[in-house]
Amino acid sequence: DILEGAFGRTLGNAATSYKVVKDLGKGRPDQQRFEVLKRVLTGIIIAFPLLLVIILLLSSADLVFSHYLGKLPEYLKLIRLGELFVRALLIVVITVFSFAYIQSFRRSGEEKLAAEGSSSKPLELKTRWDPITVSTFLMLLNLVYIIFVFIQFSYLFGGGQFTLPAGFTYAEYARQGFFELVIVTLINFSIYIFLISFVNDSRRALFNLFRILLSLLSASTLILLISSFFRLALYEEAYGFTFARVAAHALIIYLFILFLAALYRIWQKKFALLKSFIVVSLVAYLIFNFFGIDRFIAASNIERYFNTGKIDVHYLTYLSDDAVPQLVTLLDLTDENVAPYVENDLYLRKERLSAQQWQSFNWSRNRAAAILNEYQLDWQTLVYPSYIMD
Repeated sequence: DILEGAFGRTLGNAATSYKVVKDLGKGRPDQQRFEVLKRVLTGIIIAFPLLLVIILLLSSADLVFSHYLGKLPEYLKLIRLGELFVRALLIVVITVFSFAYIQSFRRSGEEKLAAEGSSSKPLELKTRWDPITVSTFLMLLNLVYIIFVFIQFSYLFGGGQFTLPAGFTYAEYARQGFFELVIVTLINFSIYIFLISFVNDSRRALFNLFRILLSLLSASTLILLISSFFRLALYEEAYGFTFARVAAHALIIYLFILFLAALYRIWQKKFALLKSFIVVSLVAYLIFNFFGIDRFIAASNIERYFNTGKIDVHYLTYLSDDAVPQLVTLLDLTDENVAPYVENDLYLRKERLSAQQWQSFNWSRNRAAAILNEYQLDWQTLVYPSYIMD
């Protein structure tokens, strides 16, 4: 009987707490105003934890944004979001369980079933979000993004015409925060997919407000992607091109196109968003595989070398045979820190490719072998850095 009371009747009354909160304020003279206020507060409560995460990410991504927030980011960083979420979830579970357990004393299980069968209707949960709640949530979110976007235009896209806070250099400001902005973009994309699918569109005026706010969120996200692209380009200009950085560029372009389709879907309800995502994803997959990333990396790093004199020649030797047509252009250099290392790498590639059998024909390897056969390559005795030898 104890187990039945602690679990059986308690679980049977678990939905009662939701019904009590839902019916809160009914019968008041200003019930309509109270309902609107309740929905607005719900939107604020939902937005608060997400805003904490986004503000932390944006503060890490932008020195000026963090500076203008003052000490707030330092206090926010002290918050352990994982622990906070677990404790909040535990509080909600214990509260609902305790409320349902106390509620179960009001009547026995048999009386409850009889009463439900005679008078009450089963509780039905709404399958769609209220537009007032969602609009409040989007207003708070957009407010943060508008401030951030203003800073981006003022300092990043404005060419540094505004004075940065003391201790900040424009180069550091421009190159920081790429990955944080990508994470924020993915968060916004998840928010968009969820809201566009579950918001109640029965009230036209409120739904139009929701679409305007969601369009503003999408536009802000597009600016974040442009900022990420620009920051990464500056980072590559300073430190060179790698596979991870080029792949990140491709991800930004891919997300940008998806958000353009999502922005169009907001105002064209009949637009097949899922189909467009599938088509864009397939096209992006094909382009990424046939683009020849290693060839592009080699060409870009070599061009950067001729412009700046800086190159990571050891990284180039780890590229695939797609890079051979560009690597051979370095053989005629007089730079002893570049040409000998490239020649040794191409010598080993030539030896390996000459042993390839026709059964394992590959277009890139075949082209590389044809190019290397035109060169007389010799092994150079060099002292390689320890990390290369390892």
